[in-house]
Amino acid sequence: MTGKSITSPKGDDAMTKKSVSEVPAEWQTMKAQPMLVTPEKATEWLKTVHTNRRLSEPRIMSMATDMVRGYWRANPQPLIVNCDGTLIDGYHRASACVLADRPFWAMVVVGAPRKVAEVIDLGRARRPSDALRMFHGMDNAERITALVRGIHKITYTVGNSATLGVDQILDGYKRYQDGIDWVVAKFTKNRIGAVPVAAALAFAYPTAPERIDEFASELKDGGPDISTGAQMLRRMVYEDGKHRVDTRNLSLRTLRYAQAYIAGEEIKLVRNPETALEYFKAAYPPEQQAFYYGRTDQGASLVYDRVRPFVKASGRPRA
Repeated sequence: MTGKSITSPKGDDAMTKKSVSEVPAEWQTMKAQPMLVTPEKATEWLKTVHTNRRLSEPRIMSMATDMVRGYWRANPQPLIVNCDGTLIDGYHRASACVLADRPFWAMVVVGAPRKVAEVIDLGRARRPSDALRMFHGMDNAERITALVRGIHKITYTVGNSATLGVDQILDGYKRYQDGIDWVVAKFTKNRIGAVPVAAALAFAYPTAPERIDEFASELKDGGPDISTGAQMLRRMVYEDGKHRVDTRNLSLRTLRYAQAYIAGEEIKLVRNPETALEYFKAAYPPEQQAFYYGRTDQGASLVYDRVRPFVKASGRPRA
């Protein structure tokens, strides 16, 4: 393999190994230390922020819920405060701390040069599926992550499934592993195997594995009886694909068609698909009937109620 050599800009030839090895002068003011960040300290830092990237409400809710429910794990990625005392990295974490009203441990860098803010977080962020593949040996990490998020969206309407972290995804996979593993083996990533349909089938699978497998086969390959739930759903997904359906609604419709298939019921029009969700929940013990992510915890519910007014009041990060 060949490639072009990289040449130094004019004048850099004078740079010596000694100068390269020395700590840059502007870095000598920085200090890093672990700190228990309290809601009071986080509030103090937030008041210093005059401009920031657009704030993500779902991300703040996710972090705050982690803090409330004990999912939050300390990591060495620091909050950064510049030489003027302005918080330049860690706005979401500080906001979550205030919303959750919980302290958290973090590495904090103080005294950073002002211009450091221009180059923070420009690299590609590591996704939960990356961590699952790298540290938990999941070969189908992307697919499993998508299915867990899909089940979360079906069973829990508050919040944003896209913000689930590694621990939550592992928790969801453990709860619904039989159905998820079956879907990964059964479906490819075509339209029929799209997440809203596949996640619904993964959730439904333990209720009647053989019948759900038959339903999935007919959904994939077609069948002679166009009046079955599988064929009705297949026609809706393929032939009526131009009519966009909300993803959760499509999942609930999938559950209703699957319920009708199990019962040998002919179905032409789906009404009240939420009833099918209740039907399939019955196959699980109470603690697994919904992939709760905050709803069962009063503190986390309060977090959700406080996110929007907090963001709206702050205003500055949307500048």
